[in-house]
Amino acid sequence: GCPTCRLDVHQLAQRYTEIQDAGAQIYVVMQSDPEHIHKDLAKTNTVLPFEIICDPDRKLYDRFNIFTADSMLDMLGSDLEKVAPMFMSMMAGGNQEPPEGAQDQLPVWVAIGADGIIRSVYRCKDLFDAPDVQALLGAAFC
Repeated sequence: GCPTCRLDVHQLAQRYTEIQDAGAQIYVVMQSDPEHIHKDLAKTNTVLPFEIICDPDRKLYDRFNIFTADSMLDMLGSDLEKVAPMFMSMMAGGNQEPPEGAQDQLPVWVAIGADGIIRSVYRCKDLFDAPDVQALLGAAFC
């Protein structure tokens, strides 16, 4: 995944206990090939407490109308304080493999209640826009 996706996954892993204690489960869908994800996690000896669902053909994205940004500039947003460190991190990575899938894919966060009903959908405005986890959990359990 892209650097921002990696960061999101890392942050979800750090908050996993909090999310699980709230009675929620995490599902992460990425456009990456499963082999790519396994290699990427193995490089840093990362073990996630949840599974990543790989969708390299974007079937779930298409089925649930999860679209890409109108442009790469729209995807990055206008907050240079957030954009610059990502680029610096990418430059420092050097031999890091390029991310897979649509490079202009915006994240979507979905809260599904225990009854299987979608309670909240948050469509990120840019790559750095993310919902407050507590608000998302609240939406799932109201």
